[in-house]
Amino acid sequence: MGYTISQALTSGFQRGMFSNEAGMGSTPNAAAAAASWPPHPAAQGIVQMIGVFIDTVVICTASAVIIMLAPRAHGGEDAANGIQAIQHAMSGLVGGWGAGFVAVIVLLFAFSSIVANYIYAENNLIFLRFNSPRCIWALRIITILMVLTGTMMSLPVVWRLAILLWR
Repeated sequence: MGYTISQALTSGFQRGMFSNEAGMGSTPNAAAAAASWPPHPAAQGIVQMIGVFIDTVVICTASAVIIMLAPRAHGGEDAANGIQAIQHAMSGLVGGWGAGFVAVIVLLFAFSSIVANYIYAENNLIFLRFNSPRCIWALRIITILMVLTGTMMSLPVVWRLAILLWR
């Protein structure tokens, strides 16, 4: 029983690290480049805390509540993991357009995350003086290859790779 609880907590903490940018350590890049009003570091800190709160508490809690309230999301043929669980739940609660809505939202989140992290990586290369066109193109090609590879892998493999690369 203790091992099961520890594994659940470990998995939750690991997933929590990836649920927002603060867990990955990329938030300081955005915060350092942003202008805040009033011009005080505490104002930028509050903005960053609100982002983590909205992502972790509001979006994750709303997803869990939607899955728990859905009439067909429990067991049987409709049992699903990951994004399929929320798509099944939304379809059960609001009709057929729910799954499409979730797909569009995930597409927008994924696209904005890829673009933002690419910009962070390119700016880091420039800062480290690897700003030759050859290095920038290598980064672009590697980014595209990683996105394509990630779309073809199963979700457990992607999680394991993310955890392995994060350590």
